[in-house]
Amino acid sequence: MIVGKSRVIQLFALVCSAAFMFAACAGRSPQERLEKVAKLFQQGDYLGTRLEAKELVLKYPESEEAIAARFVLAQIYNADAQPDEALSELDQILARKSQKDPQGIQALGFSIDILKRCKRHEHAMLLIDRYQKQYADDYVTSLQLSVARADVLSDAGETAQARAILDAFLRVSTSPLERRQFRQLIGQTFIHQQDFTNGAHYFEEQFSLATDDEDKRDVALRTAWFHAASENYEKAREWTQLATDLFSKAIADELDPRQRSSLAQ
Repeated sequence: MIVGKSRVIQLFALVCSAAFMFAACAGRSPQERLEKVAKLFQQGDYLGTRLEAKELVLKYPESEEAIAARFVLAQIYNADAQPDEALSELDQILARKSQKDPQGIQALGFSIDILKRCKRHEHAMLLIDRYQKQYADDYVTSLQLSVARADVLSDAGETAQARAILDAFLRVSTSPLERRQFRQLIGQTFIHQQDFTNGAHYFEEQFSLATDDEDKRDVALRTAWFHAASENYEKAREWTQLATDLFSKAIADELDPRQRSSLAQ
C-alpha cells in the first residue's frame, strides 16, 4: 500500500513537472524562441533547430521572428538537398515581403540560386518574369531582376543572350560602380564558355570606347586577364603595362593637388 502511494506521488510529480515545462515553453516569446533557434543552429544541432524553428512558425506565423525562422529552415533544407522544402519556406517569406524590403530581395535571390543549382532554369525565369511584371515601373528593382535574368541565362548556357542584356545596361549606365559590375558579369559569361580569346577582344573594344580614366583602368586589367587566360602572354604583358601606366598616372594626379595644397600652407 505504501509502495502504491509512493508510485502515485512520483507519477503526480512527473505530470506536474511536465505540465510546468509545457507552460514554460508555451509562454516563451517569439524573440526567446528565435534566440533558441540561433543557439541550436550555432551548436550544429540542426534537428533541434528545425523543430524549434517550426514551432516558432506554427505558434507565431505573422511575427517578424517567423520570417527569420523560415530563412533558417530554408538554409537547413537546402543543405540537406531538399530544394522544394527550402523553396516552400522562401515562398512564405515572399508572400509577406516585397522586393522593396531587404528580406524580400534576399528570399527571391536565394530562391533563384536554388533553382539554378537544380538546373531548373525555366522555373527561375518564370519566377523572374512574375516579379518583373509586378515591378515594371520600379527602375532599380527591374534592373536587379534583369541582371538576375542574365545570370540565369548564362548558367543555362545562353551566354550570348545574357551578354546582350548586360551590354545594353552597360552602354547607358552613368555610374562607374555599375559599369564595373556589368563588366564583371559580362566577363563571367565568357569564362562560363571558356571563351577567353573573344573575352579579350570584347574588352579591347570596350577600352576603345571608354572615355573615363577609371573605366580605362578597369577595362585594361580585364583585357590583360583574358589575354593571359587565352595564353597570349605577349598581349597580356602589353595590357598589364598599360594598366600599370594608367594607375601610376592616377596616383600622380592624386598626389599633385595634395602637394600643391601642402606648399600653399
